[in-house]
Amino acid sequence: MRSNSAYVLSRTPLIVAGSFGLLEELPPGPDITVLYHLPWWLHPAAVIKMRARVRKLQKRRRARVIICTNERRETWFARAGGLVASWHNHNIHVREACFKPSDAAREIKYDAIYAATLDRYKRLALAAGIESLYVLTYKRGESSGWNLHAEYPSLGHAQYNRCFLPEADVNALYGSSNCGLALSRWEGAMYSSMEYLMAGLPMVSTRSSGGRDQFRDDYYWRTVASSPEAVAAGVRAWRKNPPDRQEVRRRVLAKVEEGRSRFAQFVVRTGSLGETAAAFQHRVWGGPEGITKIRVCPSELTGN
Repeated sequence: MRSNSAYVLSRTPLIVAGSFGLLEELPPGPDITVLYHLPWWLHPAAVIKMRARVRKLQKRRRARVIICTNERRETWFARAGGLVASWHNHNIHVREACFKPSDAAREIKYDAIYAATLDRYKRLALAAGIESLYVLTYKRGESSGWNLHAEYPSLGHAQYNRCFLPEADVNALYGSSNCGLALSRWEGAMYSSMEYLMAGLPMVSTRSSGGRDQFRDDYYWRTVASSPEAVAAGVRAWRKNPPDRQEVRRRVLAKVEEGRSRFAQFVVRTGSLGETAAAFQHRVWGGPEGITKIRVCPSELTGN
């Protein structure tokens, strides 16, 4: 889900989903139910700040806010802190039509690819032991011109993009990579991990909090220690014994469909909607656009 966005699940009653700054961006207006997907790990201390954000919105309009957690532990933390919460991982909203295994014969150019911002929490230096590495990156607030090698000298051997790339180019990079990396200790569900998996890439991940491991399967997922040596060893293991990419995608999609079904049933029940959960699921995620077809700017939700 994008920033400055609300996804209208129902008009009557008004139910929206969203993430990032949605709670701050919603204007005054009629009654609304907000299904807020966490963009970052909700640890106990963060619950206090989240509760303050919810109350601030509720001063502007009558809003029922349900925190959609990425892992079950967050649900316990949220409820213990007085928030309404339900477990619905953010990555069920992946646009599977955008990223998929290539039908053409692949030339594997890179042992691994890491889609990660140039932020310290991404722990890019853990990829230093990988011989052939591509870093798909960007720097917050900038559209081009970032310098991976200047910020991470240990990755001087890595290839990287100097500007934002279109989705087709990103998919091509995934197709030419042997596996994807996920190396942060804390973050949210890590949407790019789903891009890897939709493209059929196996993953090397460190242990993390925030929910990115909710779609794991031993067939395509290796969890390694937080050291360059362990990460490089995990990459070599996938290079030696790669899984079938179509099977990776099939298994992940089965987990996504299960999560979508639970979410659909939850929303239909919460809003007493006059449609079946199956109809809701098709309406929200069906088609190549996926959930983007119900995206609006939060400022539009005034009821006028």
